[in-house]
Amino acid sequence: MKTIRNRLIALLYIFLFVFFIIIVRVGYVQVVKGEIYVERAFELWTRNIPVSTQRGKIFDRNGKLIVGNKLAPTIAIIPKQVKNKRYTINALSTILKIPPSELEPHFNKNVAVEIIKPAGKNISLETAKQVIAADLDGVYVASDVVRYYPYGNTLAHVLGIVGTDNQGITGLEYIYDYFLMGTPGAQNIYTDAHGNKYPDLIGSYTPANSGFDLYLTIDIDIQLALERVLNNVDVLYKPVDLIGLVMNPQTSEILAMASRPTFDPENYQDYDQEIYNRNLPIWKAYEPGSTFKVVTFAAGLEEEVFRLDEHFYDPGYAVVDGTRIRDWKPGGHGDQTFLQVLQNSCNPGFISIGLRLGKERLFKYIRDFGFGEKTGVDLVGEATGIVFDTEKIGNVETANAAFGQGNTVTPLQLLNATNAAVNGGRLNTPYILKGFGIPGTNTLIFQNKTKFVRQVIKPETSMLVADALEQVVAYGTARGAYIEGYRVGWKTGQAEIPIGGVYA
Repeated sequence: MKTIRNRLIALLYIFLFVFFIIIVRVGYVQVVKGEIYVERAFELWTRNIPVSTQRGKIFDRNGKLIVGNKLAPTIAIIPKQVKNKRYTINALSTILKIPPSELEPHFNKNVAVEIIKPAGKNISLETAKQVIAADLDGVYVASDVVRYYPYGNTLAHVLGIVGTDNQGITGLEYIYDYFLMGTPGAQNIYTDAHGNKYPDLIGSYTPANSGFDLYLTIDIDIQLALERVLNNVDVLYKPVDLIGLVMNPQTSEILAMASRPTFDPENYQDYDQEIYNRNLPIWKAYEPGSTFKVVTFAAGLEEEVFRLDEHFYDPGYAVVDGTRIRDWKPGGHGDQTFLQVLQNSCNPGFISIGLRLGKERLFKYIRDFGFGEKTGVDLVGEATGIVFDTEKIGNVETANAAFGQGNTVTPLQLLNATNAAVNGGRLNTPYILKGFGIPGTNTLIFQNKTKFVRQVIKPETSMLVADALEQVVAYGTARGAYIEGYRVGWKTGQAEIPIGGVYA
């Protein structure tokens, strides 16, 4: 009996010890770990219907809105909550005006939440009201936004496009996507494992946080003026390509940039990829023709290989190493000063300047002015252009290069080099980002600054170049550019087009 009693007592102690451990464990779980386990339970019960973030807005240099956001709801479903699948599919099919077969795969997925896309993504407010009014089990309308363009396709290539998932694909939207994106939110619904709502649990809403606003160096009023000019030229001449670019010569800030053909960023899928992927002012490389003569003229003045009042006779052509190179004017310009050589855009005169410089000095200035390399502008898709290798060329190529043939440049390189020629000789890096701002405050938290690259020519030489370009407007080939009350400098130009290795 004593042995039995001892065993019973031992079992009792063991039972009490196990019970004590269970009590301690329950207490630990409830008191110490309780909050964590409750959170995990809520995570298991939660179905999150995503709410898109509002991308940061884009403003011009003066705070005028260029790109905003507008409401465009999205349809989401919780498949396990759909009681009558066939009825729900048919009802949505009617509202969205698509075949039921396009909706069926969404309803058959074994997922917690399914977004109906593309048909149910970024729908109109009227369509969203119809979905809500239909009161379909398991079907929800989530808050969503898309980009809003108050100026239509203005600045389209620069701004770029945004995909259906609110991500930047091209242009500034792509480059600064990380800053513009923000943090998405969610509409939270609590359900059991079968997808049924918990009647006693009220869902929550996690708001989305907007991305940083973007401020550009663009002046929208100048941009709109440029767009009007390009539209008029497009109608009159129907060119293959058309490019416009406006910059501040002192800072290399881009004030306006446009090209044709263009596209509608809200409906970019309707256009060929090469149209919305190519920003022509930074991508297009071509032989600049006489507009390039500003570089040769500045280099010749800097190296003092000619004087402005020195005379030069143009018979209408120049012979270089046995090759006859024609002037654009049949019969030539006759006797003229080198200032008039610029005014008249005289090819033989610039050939003379180029040969006096020699290929080494001429091409040193060509590269110092930024040709043959990217400018470093804060846009994607920039081309470098092509500059002759001085070890592989002779006098004929040097002569051609002096008046803008042979080498290829981008419009941005050409205008930025001209900036350096007239701003005191300073080559700067072009830029289009003015800074980042806190949403809704007009407060910049970062402001871009002009980046100096190199001194190309002396300030005194630059002043002479600027004055000479004014003379082109006053007395030369650009008389049509004269504007009363303004100081206008200009260089006209046209170039032959190489087709099949021969200039057309």
